[in-house]
Amino acid sequence: MTTDGAVRVSLGQRAVFSLVTTLLLLGAAELGARGVVPPPPPPIGQFAEVDPFVPDPADPTALVTQPGLTDAEGGWDILRPQRFLTHKAPGVLRVLLVGGSSVFQLQENIPALRQQLAASLQVPLDRIEVVNGGGNGQGSAGVRHVVEFMLDKDVDALVVYSAHNEYTQHLVRWGSPDSWTARLERASAAARGVQLVVDAARLAWVRGAPVDATGSSGASTDGVGSAGHGAAALEVLGEAGRQTSPPDEVARRYQANLQAVVDEARGQGWAVVIATVPSNLLAPSWCKTPPETVSAFEALRASGRLAEAAAFADDALSRGCHFQSTHVENDILRALGRTQEVYLADVQAAVSAASPHGVAGEALFLDHCHLDDAGRQIWVQTVAPVLARALESR
Repeated sequence: MTTDGAVRVSLGQRAVFSLVTTLLLLGAAELGARGVVPPPPPPIGQFAEVDPFVPDPADPTALVTQPGLTDAEGGWDILRPQRFLTHKAPGVLRVLLVGGSSVFQLQENIPALRQQLAASLQVPLDRIEVVNGGGNGQGSAGVRHVVEFMLDKDVDALVVYSAHNEYTQHLVRWGSPDSWTARLERASAAARGVQLVVDAARLAWVRGAPVDATGSSGASTDGVGSAGHGAAALEVLGEAGRQTSPPDEVARRYQANLQAVVDEARGQGWAVVIATVPSNLLAPSWCKTPPETVSAFEALRASGRLAEAAAFADDALSRGCHFQSTHVENDILRALGRTQEVYLADVQAAVSAASPHGVAGEALFLDHCHLDDAGRQIWVQTVAPVLARALESR
């Protein structure tokens, strides 16, 4: 207290008062945000730190797909509904497929894959079991998460088909989910006030993307888990808007995640098949690409110089964010496929060879990255013999 009776407030007291006031204001803002912002949806694909499969309530010896991942908001499934024994029956060969929506879409082609494997290996069909670990929107971090969960689930072979979703990843996980970065990410995601701000930024990013010739945002995507799914598509695009890492850093993380997947799988004695990933470079999904670049591509395509147009699109996409594979990802996949005890299935080459004029994109695609039924049949015909050789080598 001063000589005139006034109370003197120290610097420390002022700091405490300011901190308490700030926390109270933030708390009030958070309570207000909770009145207008819905709870976040179940963890999705590569964002998940939840188990992709859980014990079957009716039979604890079996696993079923995590319920929240098969009944997501808007009816947009993240993983396929499945059920399999935690520990397989004697004599069964268990194959795990991992990747994004392109693997998710392979569900109807799994019977053909099983039949080809059974014929190649000369074993009864009921001895071949395939678990589909493909998740909509899932990138290499999600692939790693699924593989780590399955390490003690009697897997015999792993097929990796993942390259489209590195720029949709919300969190590229390096180590344990208990790392301080993962904890901070989960804590911030739980705050509705933070969510409100982030969603506004996402919407601004999507609206800022260039418009393609069809009049749709160049940031939009099609097929399962993308355009046509409304809010779900915006959610995925918004995650891409949060990706601030430069392309070389994204590629480094992609390579590191896949290398970890290969190392962990081989450590368990699994056969490992790495598949290259084709994309439709004649109808690309542009991501904040300068209009003059898009115009130059369209001029090449319109003139019938399709191989040049595809190469131009591949180069342009690889220099920034993209929602489909480019030579960057496929070069990494091929390098991994050349390592000892890893087998390479060159799906990209097979799709190109089956396309008119040898240019992937003239046929066999539903959109910018998802194969149509004929394309998925080529996928099976390419992967099955390589997978059979990998299993025979164990």
